[in-house]
Amino acid sequence: MPRMEKASEFVDALEREYRARRNEIVEPSTVYLGGGTPSALPTDLLERIFSIIPLENAKEITMEVNPEDITERFADWIAQSPVNRVSMGVQSLNDEELTAIGRRHSASDAIRAAEMLRSAGISNLSLDLIFGLPGQTVGSWQDTLAGVIALNPQHLSAYALMLEPGTRLWAKQKAGTLSVPSEQEVATMYAHLCSITANNGFEHYEISNFAKKGFRSVHNSSYWDLTPYLGLGPGAHSFDGTTPDHCVII
Repeated sequence: MPRMEKASEFVDALEREYRARRNEIVEPSTVYLGGGTPSALPTDLLERIFSIIPLENAKEITMEVNPEDITERFADWIAQSPVNRVSMGVQSLNDEELTAIGRRHSASDAIRAAEMLRSAGISNLSLDLIFGLPGQTVGSWQDTLAGVIALNPQHLSAYALMLEPGTRLWAKQKAGTLSVPSEQEVATMYAHLCSITANNGFEHYEISNFAKKGFRSVHNSSYWDLTPYLGLGPGAHSFDGTTPDHCVII
């Protein structure tokens, strides 16, 4: 669970960092509030963040959200905010798989959150998925894909699970208590992903990204063409390039 007692101090520190580093870039052309949990912040603190970054020339402003944070009121606030693209971490539409990776939302929570965002007027919605999850089968992955396609997102990002040293899932695998799909099954899942998205009008424009026409992520694409960017906040990183456009990731 997010620890909110330091939220205001976090935004204070974020503002100090930006003030100290703002001359490293020109006004950003994209802004990305990421990390997975910006939606856990109260709206007044999110508004403070938007007031810190110059947004006049930003053509794409993305905020990541968690399904469990979305309410009708919050969805309405997002629709009225500077955000013009929402990226939501669905990961799976199978409750057992979500429990296995420690997610706090259920499949029904994710579906309901997507519907609330749509009802609020969000017209550029990206959904994130993970395949190769503990206990996942090719069939359950196909069910997740079918359910996500039915939500009519403009963009999908799908990543194969990676077990990183030091994580809970990595420790369980080392202890022999974690069952994950084989490499062949994961490859089959990826093949189904590519086929199903292509059959439903998505363009496969990066290894893990799929977009309807006109909805490629400008921010994501900038990483591939060496556009420089300024990263703010704990764990963020920056890239000092030579091209004229810039983005900010928080």
